[in-house]
Amino acid sequence: MKKIFLVFFLVFFSVASSANNQYPRSAIDNMMATYSFYIGQLISVEKIIEMYPSLKTEITNAQNMWNIKFRSSAENIISELKSYFDQQGIDIENELISTVKQIDFSKLSYEEAKAAVSTILDRAEGNMPSPFIETLLAFNPTYQARPEKEIIDGYFKEYYTIESSKSQGLSIKIKYPKSWNAENGDRPHVVQKFTCNSANGYVIAMILINKLDGIPPKEDIKALLSEDGLIYQVPEKSKVLSTNTNLTMDNLMAASITFYYEQPQMNFNLGMMCESYILYYKDYQITLMFQTGSTADKYEESDKRFQTYKGLFWQMANNMVILSQYE
Repeated sequence: MKKIFLVFFLVFFSVASSANNQYPRSAIDNMMATYSFYIGQLISVEKIIEMYPSLKTEITNAQNMWNIKFRSSAENIISELKSYFDQQGIDIENELISTVKQIDFSKLSYEEAKAAVSTILDRAEGNMPSPFIETLLAFNPTYQARPEKEIIDGYFKEYYTIESSKSQGLSIKIKYPKSWNAENGDRPHVVQKFTCNSANGYVIAMILINKLDGIPPKEDIKALLSEDGLIYQVPEKSKVLSTNTNLTMDNLMAASITFYYEQPQMNFNLGMMCESYILYYKDYQITLMFQTGSTADKYEESDKRFQTYKGLFWQMANNMVILSQYE
């Protein structure tokens, strides 16, 4: 079989964030801003109750609704900040609270206080500006344990490949968690890359599109989606863990392969668990690729991370729609 079809691309995780397993500065800034947002809301509720006791029940109920959805996230954020700053963690929290308490509420009218009830209820539905909503979702303990729940619960964004010239005219829609970042792929055929905010750069999803030289015959597609065909396309020295050659994605024949691969990276070896879903539409090869990683000496850690995110990977693959089929 001539190797004219797309060989899987591997994206190497950020050395800056992964080498010491700490959050990048931008993530810390978002965490601090989001925790300040949370403290600001709590103090606002306290002030409203103090200034307008008649609103106590309404504003308390609104805050309780918010707490049900997001308080555990806020607590998780401050816990991570304290861990990140070591002995300074308590001082950081006190400083944030002290800063927020300096807000002047003396001119807050009854109408503005009443409107705050609706605002907090709206926030409880997830209607908060960036980066607050993304950060709260990223540090939600439930979603950290079961990442697929974020999409199931309706917290997702949609990406359309037609927005990129790399799509070569193919229109695909894909859902990804609202807490994740999306950025242009920096390698050939990588149309879009999605990264998990709370995984320190260790969890990545990509959509790849490769334009073929003509529409391959059905028998060739079957061969490419066979176990041998899948194994032929992964990097050499990969450890193939599993294959599934009996998939259907958006009414098209598809297959998946899961493998482990090690790659020298700067002064250490990076180990990557990879899962790819592959299908063909007309003269296009479409690959939805997922990676979790760690240093090569921590295989168990990488595998544990993969097992955590596997449900989300399936959820994203299952929801992918080839819009060009229906135009």
